[in-house]
Amino acid sequence: MQKDLNGQSYIMISENDKATRRNITMGKQYNGKVEILDGISATDNVITSGYEGLNEGDLVKIKK
Repeated sequence: MQKDLNGQSYIMISENDKATRRNITMGKQYNGKVEILDGISATDNVITSGYEGLNEGDLVKIKK
């Protein structure tokens, strides 16, 4: 999870092998974990590592 210059929280997901930004709404935070109230679904492929410096539209490959 990242924040842009305006303070908007977002994550990057993989969609059709490209990085896509998704704005999210955060809920409670506890013990290093964050509740996400809106912005992603259970089927989204969230990029959890290597997202630093990733730009929307960059090609990505998901490793499972």
